Amino acid sequence: MQNNLKILKYVTLLFIIWRSALIFTTLLGLSTFANTNSLKGLYFPPKETLDYWTRWANWDGGHYLSIASHGYLPFQTVFFPTFPLLIKIVSYTGLNYFWSGFLISQIATLTTLFYLYKLALLDFNQKTAQRIIFAFIIFPTSFYLGSLYTESLFLAFTLSAFYYIRKRSWKTATVLIGLSSITRIIGLTLIPLLFMEYLLLPAGKFSLSDLSKTFSRRTVIILILFNIGILLLQHFSLSYKIFPLIEASLVLVPTSILLLMISTLAAVIEWTAPRFQPNKLLNPTFGVVSFSLLPSLLWLYFQKVRFGSYLNFISE
Repeated sequence: MQNNLKILKYVTLLFIIWRSALIFTTLLGLSTFANTNSLKGLYFPPKETLDYWTRWANWDGGHYLSIASHGYLPFQTVFFPTFPLLIKIVSYTGLNYFWSGFLISQIATLTTLFYLYKLALLDFNQKTAQRIIFAFIIFPTSFYLGSLYTESLFLAFTLSAFYYIRKRSWKTATVLIGLSSITRIIGLTLIPLLFMEYLLLPAGKFSLSDLSKTFSRRTVIILILFNIGILLLQHFSLSYKIFPLIEASLVLVPTSILLLMISTLAAVIEWTAPRFQPNKLLNPTFGVVSFSLLPSLLWLYFQKVRFGSYLNFISE
């Protein structure tokens, strides 16, 4: 408990400094420099009535606020429901939708820092954990964590879930993975990872040399590098009008990606087969872990009832 308090004090201090620096730099920038809309070619000089705070809810943030206040429109199902639902709940305290969402993002960022620190301590010493937190928060795009976007909330659920998976606290991890799966679309990929963590023996310490130990893993690495090279060549061929290379890449890219998928599947099977524990399928904990599917299934069912398709978030 004492250790958690020390961690919380450290990350809170770092968060306050980070948030204050963001306020200062963005306020200075908006009040001093002109803004442009490159898509429409518009130019906005600084003005006396500076609309500062709502700038943190631009683009996707506007959709989340709209969903929280008016419900879903068909094309908005690409924005998963956890964040707007939390905004709606917090708004019952008397805060408006903007400040409800803003508060959630700040708390989620603080939670992210806290659990990232605790995760780091599982493998590294305190000094390294502090460096990881510092590097994370000063990353150039970390300002998204303070916006009315789902990045901070998704990371808070995901990193805390990974921590409880490492601690083998399956009930807590299941709830958090379930929430991650309906926060961002990428969260759906965390469900099979939870099952893998439960059903497989621990992997032990990771080493870079493990990536090239078997033929299937070496094949995956080679194909990834090959795909990157082909895509770069395709980009330059479009820039310099090298049409034969463009036509060749239309065949090379999908073929290479298909081979990459096959070799990745082979590498996963080769890695998981020796560690698979089928007896765990009969353990009551497997039923607990299976509940991680429930939130995403309810989300799909909602789309079917509301818009006539289980996969409306893809078709729209």
